[in-house]
Amino acid sequence: MTPGGWTLVAHGSDPVQVVSIPLTIAGGSVGPTGATASATTTTTAIATVTAEPGTATATATTAATASQTPVIVSAMPVVISDWRGMYFNNVTLSGMPAVTRNEVDIDFNWGFGSPDARINPDNFSARWTRRLFFNQGAYRFTVQMDDAARVWLDGVLVLNAWKAGGLRRVSTDVTLKKGYHDVRVEFFERSGVAVMRFTVERAVILTETPSSTVAPSSTAIQSATASQTPAASGTPMPSQTVTSSPTAIPSRTPTLTPPPLPTVNTSTPEATAQP
Repeated sequence: MTPGGWTLVAHGSDPVQVVSIPLTIAGGSVGPTGATASATTTTTAIATVTAEPGTATATATTAATASQTPVIVSAMPVVISDWRGMYFNNVTLSGMPAVTRNEVDIDFNWGFGSPDARINPDNFSARWTRRLFFNQGAYRFTVQMDDAARVWLDGVLVLNAWKAGGLRRVSTDVTLKKGYHDVRVEFFERSGVAVMRFTVERAVILTETPSSTVAPSSTAIQSATASQTPAASGTPMPSQTVTSSPTAIPSRTPTLTPPPLPTVNTSTPEATAQP
């Protein structure tokens, strides 16, 4: 490695498993105390082979000696306590990240600028990874972006808006089991204003109650009789059951303006009265 700034990155089998550390490499053969130093290391490997019962056990020993000159390495590890943010000078999240740092939230409005002086104001991308704990239930994942974003959950793509465009908001609802889940948020900026926000909140799933498709007319409501007669053998009758009298609907000619609903049922839409 030549002298200068480097970033050491280790990738696991999953893109979420990424560890990086920036390094500053100084040249020469100067040791930690300022004097020239050399080191000799000896590596000994012992291999034991067990043969079939009744035969001897073979042991092989090899030794290697090498002389090495140490180099000063000034390591400044990136402490990640929230989101690991990695920023790339391309729109494909490829190669080594130009910047790696901790991000408390994914909530940015860079305008016509960029996340860092080392990142281009246009044609850059970013990836944020984190392991989060969720209780069992439904959650809403929302991104607001300019230009594009997508969200992965445990390696599965759950929200895909990976296409350049103006400022917009996209959401998706997912049901999670209780426990830790790996979340990966990705973003790219093509040109112009750069905005990226990501939020997670509990989703409220509303269950609709089946209702009648045709409501009784206003005249029928006025003449309706609630049946509250107790049933035999103590069996309760269904509550709020309404029956209409066949003679309660007078014969009339429909008009262009329907009569207003009575105040007792203002929330129910009026059906067309029968002539």
